[in-house]
Amino acid sequence: GGMAENPTSLSPTRGDVYLVFGLAVASVIFAVLYVTTGYWPFQAPLWVLCLASVAVTVPLIWRRRYPSQVAWIQTAIFVTAQFGGAMEPGVTQIILFMGVYSIGAWQSNRRAALVSRTLLCTAIFIYLVASVLFQSNGLSGMTVLQGTASFGVSLLTNIAYFGGAWLFGNRAWNQRLLLDELLSA
Repeated sequence: GGMAENPTSLSPTRGDVYLVFGLAVASVIFAVLYVTTGYWPFQAPLWVLCLASVAVTVPLIWRRRYPSQVAWIQTAIFVTAQFGGAMEPGVTQIILFMGVYSIGAWQSNRRAALVSRTLLCTAIFIYLVASVLFQSNGLSGMTVLQGTASFGVSLLTNIAYFGGAWLFGNRAWNQRLLLDELLSA
């Protein structure tokens, strides 16, 4: 196939920069809105939120060349910022989705893509469980059933979300392979 071996197609494009800029700006706007409305309980000041929004987005510029590394860096920033109460929960979900999607769409070593996403999803699952346990003192008003239900909703949402990123990423990869075969035929 022509596309996979062509390193220039993996280099960041102007479109990548626009995309990252757009997502980072959207995330910062969400952070400002959340803080202004008091809708979300942040522990960090607004400038930290804005910094976290930009930090979690910027790696996407290199998502084609280094898909796994990008997704891992993003997840590390996201989880760290979440624990610090410094991550807006709106646009950053889309940004993480794109990271996981990119592993499926661009990781040329398919076994590495599988391992990377499996570990990543496991890490996110552990984080979810941990965050529920850490918040359980805040859930003291809830019954065990409500707490479990709340965790269940969160878990299923994440499974649907990252599962979608996984499947769509694979689809993009397979469509490109097919295109390559058609073009080189």
